[in-house]
Amino acid sequence: MTERVWSSQQRKYLRLVPEALGISARGRSKRLERVLTDFGCEHSFKHAAARVREHYGFEINASAIREATLDNAQRAQQILEKEYDELYAQICEEGGWVDSTQQQTVRDVRQQARLRDASDWNASEGWY
Repeated sequence: MTERVWSSQQRKYLRLVPEALGISARGRSKRLERVLTDFGCEHSFKHAAARVREHYGFEINASAIREATLDNAQRAQQILEKEYDELYAQICEEGGWVDSTQQQTVRDVRQQARLRDASDWNASEGWY
């Protein structure tokens, strides 16, 4: 790909195409990061590099796929740990744990949520 480089009084180089696409030199777009992570999670990084070449027509090093996959995995782990910590704090504030004799199945919880949502909707709309 060829690109025309412009200049202005404030900046020596203006690269309009990378700015419009949201990429930088040796950088990757969010969409490409997602592709690399998806392929990197499914197979070996070397096999993922071959799949990128097959599907998108360009070559990328297996180490770049590894880096993208591990970065996204670390970000996901931090998000999950934060959510876990918030949930743990909420449980502690409420005064205890769930009684194991009264555990509900996922199906029971979904049914109760549907009934609660339906009753809220009916009450707000005046439907009975």
